Amino acid sequence: SLIDLLQSRMGLKLATSAEGDRTTSVGPRDVLDYIYAVTYSRTYRVRYEQFLRSDYPRIPFVSDPAMFWRLRDLGHQLVDLHTLRAAALDSGPAVAPTNGTNRIDKITVSKRWVESDDHGGGYLVLNLDGGADGGIQILPNVTREVWGFHIGGHPVLHKWLDARNSETLTYDEAIHLVRMVNAIQRTIEVQDEIEEWLSDWPLS
Repeated sequence: SLIDLLQSRMGLKLATSAEGDRTTSVGPRDVLDYIYAVTYSRTYRVRYEQFLRSDYPRIPFVSDPAMFWRLRDLGHQLVDLHTLRAAALDSGPAVAPTNGTNRIDKITVSKRWVESDDHGGGYLVLNLDGGADGGIQILPNVTREVWGFHIGGHPVLHKWLDARNSETLTYDEAIHLVRMVNAIQRTIEVQDEIEEWLSDWPLS
């Protein structure tokens, strides 16, 4: 039925390869990326919230091939971000924690993130006395939106840090944290782009 839908709505046949040629065919990976983009639409999640709580997501397919391929590309970006395979995740806005022990203190949620104009809108507090100067050690350039980002009802950064209370981050873990922050920041930006493309609901 999906193959028939793609053919009838956009005139695209299912390719034998993972990706189609964008003119006459569409591949399974293209469909996956499109679905990923639609389900990351904030409007979609609000509009169909009750349905999503009780059943599998129902995916609307557009009839405009240009819109399909643009959403596919945005979904592809999100998949790469969420598997931390996207380019430039090491280069900002978060770059590295300030010098210190890299220990994760048990800090209340209300004190874990601090608003600051000097640090890209805010920063994460890793510990209270493990900085190079004996003060706090932070991860700068973490916005309020990134700190509050949820997936499936779970606050991503809260849970990651809480799971490592009283532990010392390895070098690889510290880099992973930086890449997570940057991936979330870029996810928010991609979601904004998705909203621009999916401004009218229901889709047609």
